[in-house]
Amino acid sequence: MCSTRNNKKLGIRSQLSYNYSNLSWSSILCRQYKKSLLAVKIAIKADSTNQYSYTNLPIAYLLNNMYNEAEKEYIKWKDKPWTADSQNKNFRELFLTDLADLENVSINNPDFERVKELLKK
Repeated sequence: MCSTRNNKKLGIRSQLSYNYSNLSWSSILCRQYKKSLLAVKIAIKADSTNQYSYTNLPIAYLLNNMYNEAEKEYIKWKDKPWTADSQNKNFRELFLTDLADLENVSINNPDFERVKELLKK
């Protein structure tokens, strides 16, 4: 068993998933969008219960100009409860926070406004 930063004991597949999910987000911040999408898909394959991966997946699709795929993921997850920590009540809140965080570091996409409208519904 491995430990994460918050000392949860994880199996190897879960640890791989968290590492690849983190790589996905880091790749977004480094503007390596194709790498981000690949990493998040590996994260999901390693452990499909890792909620963090499902926050990265639609953003990775969006930044790879795959709006239709992103939209499907946003719709699928936006109203589901977020249980990975107590900071957010549902995925919608985390999605909006992530978009704001990206805009704050000058990562933009013409579809960000479209996604924000979708998340309001």
